[in-house]
Amino acid sequence: MSDAALAEETQRTSSTKESIKSFFAGGAGGVAAVLVGHPFDLTKTRLQTAAPGTYTGAVDVVKKALAVDGVKGLYRGVVPPLLGVTPIFAVSFWAYDTSKLLILRLTPNRVNKELSIPELAAAGFFSAVPTTLITAPVERAKVLLQVQGQTPNGPQYKGVTDVVKHLYREGGLRSVFRGSFATVARDGPGSAA
Repeated sequence: MSDAALAEETQRTSSTKESIKSFFAGGAGGVAAVLVGHPFDLTKTRLQTAAPGTYTGAVDVVKKALAVDGVKGLYRGVVPPLLGVTPIFAVSFWAYDTSKLLILRLTPNRVNKELSIPELAAAGFFSAVPTTLITAPVERAKVLLQVQGQTPNGPQYKGVTDVVKHLYREGGLRSVFRGSFATVARDGPGSAA
């Protein structure tokens, strides 16, 4: 094997290892983010969706959730984000690394292998595109599970699978992925930044 071929093979192996490492690091980060942030997200969602007068503020949401279900009440609807955010972060980290490699390959006459700030921002934006395939349905399921029980006549889902089945029956894949463009419009600039 020539020196050039050996160097190329070594670089490809190193790239693959870095992509795998990014994928798993993103997954671990996703789990941590969900476990820490979910009670805050639940509080925000209930404040935004409850009938006027249901809660006096964020502390009241927490008190009522704890009174009804204990600590478990603060994690109502946590399964969709755990199932979704973990792969979302994993795919996002992987897509960011892949986007950086793509930019490097599309600009072969570079003086160095460092990406500029705009190129890094583009890689960040592009990383949001594949994550939307996971984010859009997970966000819909999470919100539906978080708000159930606030009105006596609303649907009562048994879990994530029940929500997805309901959404699919309601309008097929279009219903499951409703809001995907808005998700990219929200997450793309954030990922670029």
